[in-house]
Amino acid sequence: MRLQTLLAYLVLNRGSPQSRQHLSFCFWPDSSEAQARTNLRQLLYHLRQAIPDSDRFFLADKQSLQWNPDSPFSLDVAEFEQAIGRAKKSAEQHDSAAMTSSFEKAAEFYRGDLFPECYEAWIEPIRTALKKEYTTALQKLIEYFENNRRYQKAIIYGERLLDCDNLHEKSWSDLMRLHALNGDRSKALRLYKECEKVLQRELGVEPAPELQKTAERLAAGEVSAEDGSDKEPKTRKQLSPDWDLVGRKHEWETLLNNWKQALDGACRFVCISGEPGIGKSRLGLELLHNVRRQGYTAAYSRSYEAAGILSYGPVAGWLREEGFYKQWPRLDPVWLKELARLLPELLVTYPELPHPGPLSEKWQRRHFFEALAKAFLSEDKPKLLFLDDLQWCDRETLEWLAYLFHVEEAAKLLVLGTLRPMEGATNEPLQNLLAELRSAGSMTEINLDGLDETDSLELAAQVAGSDMNPNPHIFRESEGNPLFVVEMIRQGYFRSGKSVFGKRERLTGTDTGPNSESMPLPPKVYTVISARFEQLTEQARELLWLAATIGREFRFDMLVHASGLEETLIIRSLEELLHHHIIKELRSGAYDFSHDKLREVAARTMTNTRKRYLHKQIAGAIEVIHNNNLKAVSSRL
Repeated sequence: MRLQTLLAYLVLNRGSPQSRQHLSFCFWPDSSEAQARTNLRQLLYHLRQAIPDSDRFFLADKQSLQWNPDSPFSLDVAEFEQAIGRAKKSAEQHDSAAMTSSFEKAAEFYRGDLFPECYEAWIEPIRTALKKEYTTALQKLIEYFENNRRYQKAIIYGERLLDCDNLHEKSWSDLMRLHALNGDRSKALRLYKECEKVLQRELGVEPAPELQKTAERLAAGEVSAEDGSDKEPKTRKQLSPDWDLVGRKHEWETLLNNWKQALDGACRFVCISGEPGIGKSRLGLELLHNVRRQGYTAAYSRSYEAAGILSYGPVAGWLREEGFYKQWPRLDPVWLKELARLLPELLVTYPELPHPGPLSEKWQRRHFFEALAKAFLSEDKPKLLFLDDLQWCDRETLEWLAYLFHVEEAAKLLVLGTLRPMEGATNEPLQNLLAELRSAGSMTEINLDGLDETDSLELAAQVAGSDMNPNPHIFRESEGNPLFVVEMIRQGYFRSGKSVFGKRERLTGTDTGPNSESMPLPPKVYTVISARFEQLTEQARELLWLAATIGREFRFDMLVHASGLEETLIIRSLEELLHHHIIKELRSGAYDFSHDKLREVAARTMTNTRKRYLHKQIAGAIEVIHNNNLKAVSSRL
């Protein structure tokens, strides 16, 4: 053991010579100096005998000893420290992927406590420092993989962290949460029972109150499909995503940060905005399921365009979620009577309740708002309310939300909404609510754009399963819109790794008629785009058809000559199309469709008679504009 200890000391301090006097005192503190130096010489002699070709590894003179740092050897401690150093440097550069890779490498090198057989005082600070670096690396890895929804990988490092110190209750709590997020709540609860036994056996104590609350929340939480139960409500199954969330890393981290603020006692509002099909609801559902798996109450509701006049529709939907109607018996009858305005079934469940009268006075309305707030916040537990399609939300619900954020600033609540900005622009109560929340600093806004090519291919591969190898046609045709990717794959647009679309020119002009060789758009995609066009004025739609017939970038002068309209009217229609994100203005001053599928749908909604007329008008405009050089545009004509 003495040989190993001396070897370990020299290797760990390889960067500098170690005086013989210091070594003698360190290893034999209770011996005289002469005896200690003699012991050191004898130990060094035996060490040299044990190591072949020892002169290559030791630098020695009468005063000092040193392990030769240039000798051929490998040291797991050094490799561990180098990996930790690379990880910290990557963290400073905000390169999370490189940081994670380096931390994983460091975790591979760490196989256990440093030289556990050695009980010398000098090794303890080094051992402790290395273990601290290791546990920090594990915590970073857990955080990274949890934030990226790779719960199985996070669980691996969570188990290793627990092995480091099974008396650290936070490690138990973190591992329980990870198993719950991974859909294995029963495993999370078994871990709690194991934690109870360990703490009782080793310390004779019960788990901390916070850990007990976590276990109680998981035990009382709603049963989910991941737990293998067939008792899940039908609405819950309908909300279950069909595929894993792809991309959206920054947006997901933003959602998690807002949820953590709600856990700490803040009342937060998050608005996810973007065009139809861009993945707003899918991102929100990921958080909804994340929160539910942890045993917290999370309710879903949505607004409908046709039902916008129905007052408090989303609020009634939230109240009927299991996590909230379980709380009804705890409410005072005076508040239950107010809730019966939205939930008439309460009068059946509690026949002794008086029927609520009409809301004729302002104080009565405030009393009603207060009752709703108590229904959602009667328990001091974090909650999530998800409202899909904010743009169609009724005035009364929006006014109640404004009240809630005004009087319950410290509530543990996150309200999450999705919004189509152009359609929501005309909802004045909604705009008032958003402006008030921005001013108060209570809102976070997330604007979604299309997926990049890598994420588009990953989503396509998930939807197609083993039937397709990802190919670049998917991104080119969908331009990163997740709905388009999904529906195109489901309709078999990319069989055998090839696009079955016609050429881009075929999607417009005279080749868009019934005899076109290109496949029709998936019905859901066509419906989504057509709905956007229905919001336009008749004048803007006519300009849209003209632009689609041109079939490529178009300029203002072309629209003027081909339409025969006054310039001011054309400008007004262009601004309307820009406002609805149907077209975009290019740096060259020309215009183009913001997505080629918009051009295709616009072209397909025209009659053949209109197409022929517009082609004649466009040909005439080309003649006028290029009168001095018709040969250059003869192919277009």
